[in-house]
Amino acid sequence: MSTAIIEEQFDFIPDIDRKCTNEKIKALTKMAQSGDADAQFNLGELYADGAPGILANETQAWRWTRMAVDQGHTLAMAHLLSMHDRAIQDGSLYLPPLDGIDYDDARARTIAALEGSVSDENTSSMFWLGVLLIGVTPKQDDLRRACEHLTLASNKGYAPAMSAMGSIQIEDEDDDAYLADGIALLEKSWAK
Repeated sequence: MSTAIIEEQFDFIPDIDRKCTNEKIKALTKMAQSGDADAQFNLGELYADGAPGILANETQAWRWTRMAVDQGHTLAMAHLLSMHDRAIQDGSLYLPPLDGIDYDDARARTIAALEGSVSDENTSSMFWLGVLLIGVTPKQDDLRRACEHLTLASNKGYAPAMSAMGSIQIEDEDDDAYLADGIALLEKSWAK
């Protein structure tokens, strides 16, 4: 498996609400502005890749996600670190600053926190744990663990995990069955 999957695994619309309307976005923004960390995290996800009614905007994604991180939101920290990893992977000119965050320490603490919530069958935690374990230069054991968590979340119907796992599987073009499974997972994630 190649680390090129990092770029592809984020090509999905966040699984927040597939029918975002201007009223819903305004309400979510108002909640985020009032300090609601969950709303800030959700806005960060929406701005990261865009959604109906909201254009993708890296700066806004970073801003809202960072606000949630500053309140101790674990999934937001996972998202922030993955945006940082993605920028490195893509060779992006825009590399968001981690201002005051020790990357390695934050990654280790976030992985530990997510591993604790995975036992609660939290599909979002399973997904973000898988994403963090892949990172920029994953070790073979981390890739195996990432695939385990992404598969669990995929099997529970979590579209972002299906998309990520499908992208991983299509990277293995030497195995026709694995490639077919990857394509099927991607198609399922797009239908959600």
